[in-house]
Amino acid sequence: MESEEEKKPRYSLAERFWGGIWALVVLTIILTFWQEPYVLTLMSPFRFQMFVVLSFLSLPPLFVFSGKQRILFVAVPLMVGLTFFSYLPVGTAQTGPTSFAVIVTNVFSGNRDLTRLKEWIADHPADVVGVLEVSSWHEEQLAQMGYEHVLKEPRVGNFGIALLSKEAPIHSEIIGLETPFPVILAEFENYRVLLVHPPPP
Repeated sequence: MESEEEKKPRYSLAERFWGGIWALVVLTIILTFWQEPYVLTLMSPFRFQMFVVLSFLSLPPLFVFSGKQRILFVAVPLMVGLTFFSYLPVGTAQTGPTSFAVIVTNVFSGNRDLTRLKEWIADHPADVVGVLEVSSWHEEQLAQMGYEHVLKEPRVGNFGIALLSKEAPIHSEIIGLETPFPVILAEFENYRVLLVHPPPP
C-alpha cells in the first residue's frame, strides 16, 4: 500500500500553475525571434517587457523549488537577458569637420499625411534621407520632398523603407525582397549608404 507521502503530488496546484505561466512567457519570448508568421513580428517590440515579466516570475520559485529547479529559473532569464547586450549603444568615433548630413525618420506606416515631414526637411536640408515604415500610399508624397533621386521598397507591414538623395547613386540595389526586412544599398561617389529597419529588440 502506498504511503501518504507517495500519494502526495510532487508539485502543488499553485506551483504547477506558476510554472506553466513561466514556461508560457519563456516560449513566447523565444518565438519572437522568428519573423514568421507575421504576428510574431508584431510581438517582438515587447520582448524586453516580457523579459521583465519573466524575471519577476522567476523570483518566487527560487524560494520554493529545490536546487536543480532553481538553476533553471536563474539560467533561462540570464540567457534571455544576454541577448539585449547587442542593442546597447556603442562608443562614437572621432570625426572631422561636418560636411555630410543624414536624416533618418520613421513616418509610421498608418500616417498618410507627410506634410509636417516635408516642412521639417525643408528647414533641415540633408544630403541623404532614410525613411522607415514606408507604405504604398507614401510613394507619391516622398516624390514631392525635394529630392531628385528616390529608392523605395514599400511594405504593407512596418518595415518598408525609402532612401532620398540629392546625388544620383552610382549603383543601388534592394536586398532581401523575399524577407520581412528589406535593405537598400546605395553607392555614391564618395560614400555608401545602407538603410534597413531592423527588427525591434
